[in-house]
Amino acid sequence: QYSKLVSIYLTIQIVSSAIMFYTDIKRPFSEAQNLVEFINQKQLGDLPVVVTQNNGQAVSAYLQKPVFYADRNEFGSFAIWNTSAFIIDKRIIESQLIHFSKTHNEFLIASEQMIDQKLFGNCFDVEYLKTFDKSIVSTESFILYHVFKTCQ
Repeated sequence: QYSKLVSIYLTIQIVSSAIMFYTDIKRPFSEAQNLVEFINQKQLGDLPVVVTQNNGQAVSAYLQKPVFYADRNEFGSFAIWNTSAFIIDKRIIESQLIHFSKTHNEFLIASEQMIDQKLFGNCFDVEYLKTFDKSIVSTESFILYHVFKTCQ
């Protein structure tokens, strides 16, 4: 009887491992590399990149420069791991994005969520560029926007 339980347990482990192995081959853990490759293909690599959650470290590494963390209102290249980073109100993020736009005429936003096209008012265009949503980890997926000022 003990032998049957061990066999069942090992079978479950082998099947689970095979599924995860297949998933790991077919899907990236993070979409950061694909995001940065797209940014460079579009020749937008010189623009500042804003991330809206605590998920910019891989983006920063592939860009080889700091990104602006809207959730903590500063440029950086690493995550600050605390529980409040995962429960930030969307209004706070939007407020930080608006504040960032007052000192930057053009930038990119890599967000986990859709950005309201009217968030920055009439003087900015928010252009949707592409969604990167094939990652294994949902917090490593991005929606990329190009934000640029249209009036003085």
